[in-house]
Amino acid sequence: MGNFMITDAKPSFKQMARNLRLHFMRVRNAEKSYGRQLVAVGRQVGTIIRGLAHRPTDLVTTLEKYSDVLDPWARATAARMVDEVARRDANAWNATAQELGQNLRHAIESTPIGHTMQTLIADQVDEIKSIPLEAASRVFNLAMEAHAGGRRSAEIAEEILRTEDVTVARARMLARSAVSTASSTLVESRALYVGSPGYFWRTSKDSDVRKDHNELDGTFHRWDEPPIVDKRSGFRSHPGCNANCRCWPQVVLPEPE
Repeated sequence: MGNFMITDAKPSFKQMARNLRLHFMRVRNAEKSYGRQLVAVGRQVGTIIRGLAHRPTDLVTTLEKYSDVLDPWARATAARMVDEVARRDANAWNATAQELGQNLRHAIESTPIGHTMQTLIADQVDEIKSIPLEAASRVFNLAMEAHAGGRRSAEIAEEILRTEDVTVARARMLARSAVSTASSTLVESRALYVGSPGYFWRTSKDSDVRKDHNELDGTFHRWDEPPIVDKRSGFRSHPGCNANCRCWPQVVLPEPE
């Protein structure tokens, strides 16, 4: 595996681990701003629904058009979020740059993350545009239920109007997952570039941590072999890269020169 050192094996690496942990906490501030913007999309979906609730076919068409119109705004909003997360990530690494060897410090500072950032932005554009599309799908399915006569019309109408609440909740979830994934992905990019073989899984140490994630706490994993984070589905991912995960990777770094 080469001559690597765990991040908390020396005082300087303890500080690096601490700074990276603080980074994963502070990056949640970017989540608040991003969450507000995505919730605004959900609220706009609600406005459209209230105006056309009595015309489901027109409502679905309008929501689909809204998704298309969102594209440039979604791209700019996603880019701001990813830029903010990248800046915070760079600050976390640079906070202890003076403690690292010259070659390692230079490698961290020069990591090419442009492609990673563009991929994250593209993924987020799709996610933002999916907010009205998911609402349209829900309205369509409810309209089909009404047509089939399986439920009372008044009940169906109430469910259509409730789509705003469902959409806003989904927007908040998307924001949490997006910021956490961007943060973890950028940390992985820099870690791989400097020769890190992997990380130790660390949780947020509170009662909301999932059982499967608690069992991973303190275990080592290679970047090319993400662990199973959901035993029921067998889903694998790195910390912070699955829905609502607040865990973080304690990076294993090369021995400083």
